[in-house]
Amino acid sequence: MRWRKTMRKMIALSLFLLTAILILSSTVSSQSLDSCPVQWVSASYGGIPYGAVVCGHESDGTPLYLARAYYNGGLHPGKVRSEFGSANIAYGDDEVKVNPYDVYCGGGMWVAASGGAVPAGAVICGYDTNGEPLYAARAYYAGGLQIGKVRPAFGGADITYGGYEYTVNSYEVLCCAWDGPAYPSRPTMRVG
Repeated sequence: MRWRKTMRKMIALSLFLLTAILILSSTVSSQSLDSCPVQWVSASYGGIPYGAVVCGHESDGTPLYLARAYYNGGLHPGKVRSEFGSANIAYGDDEVKVNPYDVYCGGGMWVAASGGAVPAGAVICGYDTNGEPLYAARAYYAGGLQIGKVRPAFGGADITYGGYEYTVNSYEVLCCAWDGPAYPSRPTMRVG
């Protein structure tokens, strides 16, 4: 008889936890879908899908697109353009080429930050190998607006250029919503 009582308590606790998880997950997903319809489209070998958003540029004006790719147990934001033939991500002080990848196709806005800070409303675009969330970042470097990733432990945005990883103190982060003052950032252009 005692084991039946224990089983009933375990079942009741399990149902309670399952209900709580379902309620929380439906709240989070509906908020993110309603307030920020971020969309990713799969691609590979330099492919840029229709509807991709220009999020940066090289020093000569060549457009750069936000990408994310699986590498070494993580999902890392980075950049892509057709000529790369891959998504280029920052990892271990290097610029790593990865196929396949996802390309960002809209939703959100860019908000200024620095020193590893991640603004409220930032879009989680991936996760590091240790499971920590990663956010898309862009920063001016070598005459271009380079795309990379940020999380507080980095102390800045990690971007790539010329085969290497660089940490930049001042950057912008992709966000769904921003409650702070308007930031005079150039609007992103939709292509296609």
